[in-house]
Amino acid sequence: MGRRKAGRVNVDLVMSDNEAGLVSDKLPQKPMVGLLFDLETRMMTLEIKDDDSIHFNIPVHDDFVEVLEQRPYLHFGFMRDDEMLDAMQLPLAVLSPRYSFRDSLMTMAAQRTSRSILHITNFLKNVRSGQPINRENIGDESGLKPVSAGLNPALLKYAPFLKQQMSIEKSQQVKPVQPKPTRSYDV
Repeated sequence: MGRRKAGRVNVDLVMSDNEAGLVSDKLPQKPMVGLLFDLETRMMTLEIKDDDSIHFNIPVHDDFVEVLEQRPYLHFGFMRDDEMLDAMQLPLAVLSPRYSFRDSLMTMAAQRTSRSILHITNFLKNVRSGQPINRENIGDESGLKPVSAGLNPALLKYAPFLKQQMSIEKSQQVKPVQPKPTRSYDV
C-alpha cells in the first residue's frame, strides 16, 4: 500500500467550457475513491481504495486550474481505441494553502463516486481542449499522442455493461408531462 507512480498508463485531462474530465487507456485494478489536485505543484493524484495512491507525472497547465478549483468532481473515462470500457464521476479535492489537507480530504469523502454514462457522453461531445497528465514513457515524445485523439463521441462504442447502464439512465430520465385534456361543457 502507499503512494506510487502511475506507471504504464496514459491519462489526459480534457475540458469543456465549464467541466473537466480524465480519459485513460487502462483501468485500475482496485476501486477508485477520488482525485487530489495540488494547487502549488499542479500535480494530480488518483486515490485508490485501501489507502493506495497513484501519482500522475505531468503538471496541469495553468489554463486548466480555474476550472479544476471550481469542480467538486471530474468525469473519468477509460477507453480502448474507440470503445469506452468504463466511466464514472470521481470526487475532486483541491489542496492549497487556503484549505487544510484534512479539509480537502473531508470534502472529497463527502462526495460519492457515481456513474452516469449519459453525463460523460454529453461532456465528451463538448470537449474543447486537453493535455496529457500522465504518460507511460514520459521521455518518449512519440508516446505523447492524446488518449482521446480522434475520438468522435457520435461514433463511440460502449462496453456491454455500459450500454445496459445507458439504457437504464435513459429510461429514468424525466419526461415532459403532457397536460391532460380537459372536458369542455357546452352551456
